[in-house]
Amino acid sequence: MWDMTTRIGFIVVMVLTSSGLVAQSINHEPMFGGKPKPLSQRKADEAFIQKMDSLEGGRKQAAKYFVEKGWFYYHRDILDTAMFRFNQAWLLDPDNPDIYWGFGSLMGKRSDPETAKELFSKGLKKDTSHIPLQMYLATAYMDYAMQQHVSENHKERMLHISERLLKEVVKKDPKNAEGYYRLAVNAFLRNKHGEAWKAVYKSRKLGGDIKPDFLIDLSAKHKDPRGEFADDDYVWGY
Repeated sequence: MWDMTTRIGFIVVMVLTSSGLVAQSINHEPMFGGKPKPLSQRKADEAFIQKMDSLEGGRKQAAKYFVEKGWFYYHRDILDTAMFRFNQAWLLDPDNPDIYWGFGSLMGKRSDPETAKELFSKGLKKDTSHIPLQMYLATAYMDYAMQQHVSENHKERMLHISERLLKEVVKKDPKNAEGYYRLAVNAFLRNKHGEAWKAVYKSRKLGGDIKPDFLIDLSAKHKDPRGEFADDDYVWGY
């Protein structure tokens, strides 16, 4: 007897083979680009959803499977396939916040932080307690703030929004090392180097992965107040 993964994979191949693929540009945009589909594809989508509903757990469980496949391809840098898998998940369960996490992450890979933050925001509206989404949204605000076309006033506002989001993250989850690390990056971008070091210490204490390049840049602006990293050769890139 096939397991669910095998059955879903087989059904997907059958549906796509019988219907033909949508234009690649649609498959590779979040939510299929929000563009109308031809009748043949709409029928194929309906058949796909019906097939997923016939499986144990129905469409919501199948959507989780496609989210997992989306991340599988994302982490292997097969980004078009990752987007298509997240799109399949969205077709099955558009209320699943993890889908928007995937969409936004892919748009970040495309150096489009404005679209990324819109997608992360959409996902966060689905689940306000989703901490990874909130962290990634805060990061998208930082990325957007650093775009060349952004004015200084707008940059400052974007960074403060990011800071607020990250402070909410570590308030909800005080042991979130990644949240503190991102707070350190945020403080660095706001030229608050003392605050950045405090966040670095907290992240490190919680087992956070502090990027050596960031420590080099921070140390160049403001020497490590505690000297905790002074003896770590990797900080200086040796």
